[in-house]
Amino acid sequence: MKATNKQYKKAVKLYEDGGATAVYDYAKEIGIDEWSTCEPCEAKTPDCKSKCCLVCGSSKEQNLTLKDRLKIATNKQLQECRSLLKYRQTGKGPFMFPIILKDRGEVKGNTKACITLENDCILFNAKGYSDCVTANDQGYPFLIERYNKEIYIRLYNDINTEDPTDNISLRGARNDNRNKEFVK
Repeated sequence: MKATNKQYKKAVKLYEDGGATAVYDYAKEIGIDEWSTCEPCEAKTPDCKSKCCLVCGSSKEQNLTLKDRLKIATNKQLQECRSLLKYRQTGKGPFMFPIILKDRGEVKGNTKACITLENDCILFNAKGYSDCVTANDQGYPFLIERYNKEIYIRLYNDINTEDPTDNISLRGARNDNRNKEFVK
């Protein structure tokens, strides 16, 4: 059995709250027994009647028309696509890409976060974190920018300080700094 559109919509909410594991558990609970490989997930995932992945919503058919792909996409996915297209066409942001950070340690859990492309830098924010001058959960505890021909990571590791606590240059990670013995 494949998931219905209604079940897919529920899976989207489950994914936002609990990640892929929550969707896998839901699929087993409702008896979804047709699973196939999803390239973006790099795993076998539950199938939907609309020929997409129950976990990420990506098409599992290689030759779908744009019209077919639009039928599969959720409103949120369409909004994200429009935002990305606008960003690519104009170079003006923001383009926001929501993510879920899963705990890699012994403690189970996850944190909702967002990467934002804003004109000339990359910003990161997460639930429960902010910066000195912005409301809770709305600020950016770190950003990546180009400054004087170098790429920098600016960390705001103290919510009570306006200036960055750390300014990390990626100068040492430039390709031309690689030791010749490591070049293949």
